[in-house]
Amino acid sequence: MVKGRVSIIVPMYNASKFLKYTVDSCLNQTYENTEIVLIDDCSNDNTYSIAIEYEKNNYNIRTLKNKENKGLIKTINTALDFISGEYVLILGNDDILGIDHLEVMVQALSSDAELSFVYCKSVLIDENGEEFGESETMDINRNMCRIAYTNPINSCGLLMKTESLFTVGKYPVIDGCPNYGEWLLWIEMLESGKALFVDQAKSYYRIHANNLTKTFMDKNKIQKNYSYNLICMDRAVKCLSFNITQKLQIEIQKLMYMIKMFYHFRIKR
Repeated sequence: MVKGRVSIIVPMYNASKFLKYTVDSCLNQTYENTEIVLIDDCSNDNTYSIAIEYEKNNYNIRTLKNKENKGLIKTINTALDFISGEYVLILGNDDILGIDHLEVMVQALSSDAELSFVYCKSVLIDENGEEFGESETMDINRNMCRIAYTNPINSCGLLMKTESLFTVGKYPVIDGCPNYGEWLLWIEMLESGKALFVDQAKSYYRIHANNLTKTFMDKNKIQKNYSYNLICMDRAVKCLSFNITQKLQIEIQKLMYMIKMFYHFRIKR
């Protein structure tokens, strides 16, 4: 790994509409020690052609293409085999980094050897790039048990130590859930390391009609989401240290979630 280098991975799928803004935000960083890996998951628009043009004109960009559609998590894991940076950031193909984002995040992550990753809030933007709010992101160090029943960590703009990520075996692959994995990854990384919320940095998360996260509410995928959430809850209790009061709080939250989903599935029948 190249010391100080940030590897930015942009997994792409039908991203032609917004990809330019995403890649340009990576190229315009005040922090210059970067490499950018663009990986296409068999798009059926001209995403790959746009990526190739960027590769031709920028020495620090590499473009990859899956031979078959793999889904988000396996696509990220494929790209991880091609990076050389001490740090790694996964950026959505429609999201944006502020101009000094990497500079602020690298300084924070390098400040403590025990840190596995640092994260921040996101400014919410629409299809036209207009701001309309912020993500609901919290400092988990104020209430660590929350990660056992919900995912309070914003992944947009999050920066990881590559070694910490590889130590847990990269992103976890869950059968039947090709686009899930972040929540479980944070839990696994926190088992042996720490996380830090960086209030000075903000990324830009784009909300539009084709967001991947919107598909999670598809009625055909809610059952898979439910199963994945239970896996994360159980793993957190097993991996992380909680006192008796926290464990009771977690079990209550888990029970409430199961009851909620029971009635949801019953109504959907």
